[in-house]
Amino acid sequence: MIDTQLIQQKTADIKGYLSELDPLLKEESRKIIDDNLKLRSVERLFQLIVDTAIDINTHIITRSGFPVPEDYYSTFTELGKNKVLEMYFAQKIGDQDYRRKRIFEND
Repeated sequence: MIDTQLIQQKTADIKGYLSELDPLLKEESRKIIDDNLKLRSVERLFQLIVDTAIDINTHIITRSGFPVPEDYYSTFTELGKNKVLEMYFAQKIGDQDYRRKRIFEND
């Protein structure tokens, strides 16, 4: 059974991270890039958002008995295949996770 309270808490966490991120993203890109503290804050907040979304995905997948994906990107597409998320959205957001990992791995 899906724990709706857990999902609500994790969704609230994501909203909190987005609230912290919002003022940073209103600044010019160059100001963020030139300020290591701001840059690392933006990176970390994006990482927390994606990780929390993946936690939600994994919870839904395991509790619903869906096939366990091979990687984190596939948690989004698995939810798309099972009509929990629209497939277009699942592919787009999963692609963003893939890009984020590539950026952080190359840092």
